[in-house]
Amino acid sequence: MTLSSRTGSGRTPRFSSISQRRQAIHYITHPDGHSERLVHAFQLRYLFRFEAEHLLARSGFEVEQLYAGVDKSAYGSQYPGDLVFVARKTTRVPDLNDVVAGGRKDEGR
Repeated sequence: MTLSSRTGSGRTPRFSSISQRRQAIHYITHPDGHSERLVHAFQLRYLFRFEAEHLLARSGFEVEQLYAGVDKSAYGSQYPGDLVFVARKTTRVPDLNDVVAGGRKDEGR
């Protein structure tokens, strides 16, 4: 079986920023020669850095590293880059009064 994924005409996969839905199209060729086209629509929500850090902190995670890609390139070295977080589950329950946007403790307020 052969699987190939493409978006047609070499364009970026379809994504609607309004509904935040994306389509992945896969073309499968089976050993007996027949082929099929599978379309999978799914919802995808983009997060900003500080929003992701805040959600991780509220869920009891501590961010250890932040990279701009899976190749561990430094955050900010690529634009636009991906957000790749390395986070560890903390043993303490987060105090939501200490958590502010960005997942940092309120130090001076």
